[in-house]
Amino acid sequence: TILDLDLADFPVSWTELPHFLETGEAQAGGAPLVHENRPSNLLTSGFVERGDPEAALADAAFVVSGAIDTSYVEHAYIEPEAGYAFMDGDTLVVVACTQAPYMDRDDTAKVLGLAPEKVRIVPTATGGGFGSKLDVSLQPLIGLVAMKTGRPAALAYTRNESMISTTKRHPARMRASIGADADGRITGMVFAGDFNTGAYASWGPT
Repeated sequence: TILDLDLADFPVSWTELPHFLETGEAQAGGAPLVHENRPSNLLTSGFVERGDPEAALADAAFVVSGAIDTSYVEHAYIEPEAGYAFMDGDTLVVVACTQAPYMDRDDTAKVLGLAPEKVRIVPTATGGGFGSKLDVSLQPLIGLVAMKTGRPAALAYTRNESMISTTKRHPARMRASIGADADGRITGMVFAGDFNTGAYASWGPT
């Protein structure tokens, strides 16, 4: 197991840095920046307005307000990540379940130091994804083994490995007020939400 490995000569070392797990903590004054070009640790923001929602709520016969917090959500697709890789001449071929083969190609090439045209991703049946298989997972791992050994390499995540190592739906803190007239027709709504995409973007902007 990994606990049995001798890491004395392992060429990577880690230094634990201050970290925050909640959006409010990460955006508080004085919080260390994860990325220098992202003030307040904010990846992106959006604002949409149509009409005068505040006036609509003020004139509404009924107004309902609420706040909802959600945690990370595991996608729990039927088939965990699985695939195999082999060398076809000087081209790495990865056959794996994915929702985004072209992005897998680019990410795998970047991780392994290859030109994108030297990586070919062949999608298999997805086995369910719901967004989590948009990110690269085992593709660079089996690709590295195939490159270093010159032999085909295969890997299938266990359910535990899949849940530990893959992306999840964002935790969110959402607040909303909805107004309706006497007939129950919605006349206005105000919504605000903070979504925790973590330290790296992944599909955060979506």
